[in-house]
Amino acid sequence: MTGPLDGVVVIDLTRALAGPHATMLLADLGARVIKVEQPGSGDESRQWGPPFAEPPGGGEPVGTYFLSCNRNKESVTCDLRSADGRELLARLAGRADVLVENFRPGVLDGLGFAVERLRTRESLLKCVNQQQDRLSRLAETQALADQQRDAFTLLTSGGFASA
Repeated sequence: MTGPLDGVVVIDLTRALAGPHATMLLADLGARVIKVEQPGSGDESRQWGPPFAEPPGGGEPVGTYFLSCNRNKESVTCDLRSADGRELLARLAGRADVLVENFRPGVLDGLGFAVERLRTRESLLKCVNQQQDRLSRLAETQALADQQRDAFTLLTSGGFASA
């Protein structure tokens, strides 16, 4: 697919809501997006449904949310907790222009991928969901620091989101 981002390589380490949607938009604009998923289960949104649909080319039915937010993307499985997985991510980041992630604060650093390491090329731009980043920094200074959370959880628990 060609578009204004043709030639841009994006590594997608996102899961769940906003991250996959953001990288979907980059793919729709022509970027080559490589989604990195856990071996075995993959992105948890594969199981979100109904509705479920068979992916193009056949295979186990997956949630239509997953199919819609991951269109135009390539996918690779990688266990980031293993040495081989970390090596693969380092190689991918070495060729990427953008890395998008939405892990809890400190997770990527704990895996050995602090921003300094990810910037193996000067042009690599590390992105995070800015709202999630602001909320995560706020939570780190308060009692929420030890709880698992994401932007949606923080927005709803703080009364900022409604159905």
